[in-house]
Amino acid sequence: MEKRQSDTNFFKIGCTLIGAIVGAGFASGKEIIRFFGDNPNLKFMVFIFLFALFFLTSLLFLSVGRKMQKDDFSHLTSVVFKRSSGIFKVFILFCNFIIYFAMMAGCDAIMNQCFGIRYKFFGLVTAIISIIIIDRGLRGIENINSLLVPIMIVFIIVTYLYAYFNPDTNNFYNIKIDYNFKSVFSSFSNIILYVAMNMLTSIPILSKIGFKANKKSIVLGSLLGSFFISFTIFIMLLGVFNSSVSIIEVDIPLLTLSMKMSHFTKIFAFFVIWIGILTTLISSLHPLKEYTDKYTKNKYVTYVFLLLFGFLFSQIGFSQIINVLFPVIGCVGIVVTVYMLVFYFKNRKVNRNYGYVKSNI
Repeated sequence: MEKRQSDTNFFKIGCTLIGAIVGAGFASGKEIIRFFGDNPNLKFMVFIFLFALFFLTSLLFLSVGRKMQKDDFSHLTSVVFKRSSGIFKVFILFCNFIIYFAMMAGCDAIMNQCFGIRYKFFGLVTAIISIIIIDRGLRGIENINSLLVPIMIVFIIVTYLYAYFNPDTNNFYNIKIDYNFKSVFSSFSNIILYVAMNMLTSIPILSKIGFKANKKSIVLGSLLGSFFISFTIFIMLLGVFNSSVSIIEVDIPLLTLSMKMSHFTKIFAFFVIWIGILTTLISSLHPLKEYTDKYTKNKYVTYVFLLLFGFLFSQIGFSQIINVLFPVIGCVGIVVTVYMLVFYFKNRKVNRNYGYVKSNI
């Protein structure tokens, strides 16, 4: 059994959770519009429901990681999914790969919208930086999230609050929306899909952190991360719904909104979105690297392989990936979350300090 040390505090857990979720789609505002942009009057219920689901799922995944005997993603899938572990491992890694090349595509999209640069190289550069951070291990990931995440969240909130207090005349509230059971059900279904999508790709990094954390840090870290993710989305919805409906058509809504303030905030928005991309790239690349390492036996071969395939698939385009592939990840995430929940309750009496759940491998 690997030796575990409870050296991960709740602030680092919360920041890592936020960093894993706040990627290009979130920070730019694109995926927020995609999942929550249809019912302006339900934004407060969206906040409550999002907070509850993010808290419960992050608490679940961190707690399951704490029960493991090894600090290893393959071990976790073998324990939780048993005979189906191979299939679920492939699904989870595939979803992480989608997030990975979506973030690379997001890098190229912000370069195009902010500076008019159409050469698709910035995603590759960002992926290389994330690999350098990953090479430093879990502590490097925690430290970079603790440093960058607060800056990112504060700027996003300030920008969307500015949009809220300076509304456009042709905003979402001027559109007549027919509220019925179908539309409300669709909105809440999107919330479930959104949480499941984000939490699925966070499983490898959260379970690894949960392995080394104590129960109090897990609960407080889950509360901290879930609250700020949900509260930030709520503020973003306030700003989006008070903006022109044409904002739906742009790749990077945050850049469009920041330009209302000043040229400087546009540049700062670029860096904030890039920070969001970097932190999510790290979280999605980490399990892909661990898995590929087992076959290449050389980390540099692994890095070249991941960079090459990430660059090729990122050419699909940022908006297309979010609109088509992200909901698919959400559906897979729901199934995986149910499996994790069943596993947790079946093993809730397992020693919580040292974890002795064994795998079949």
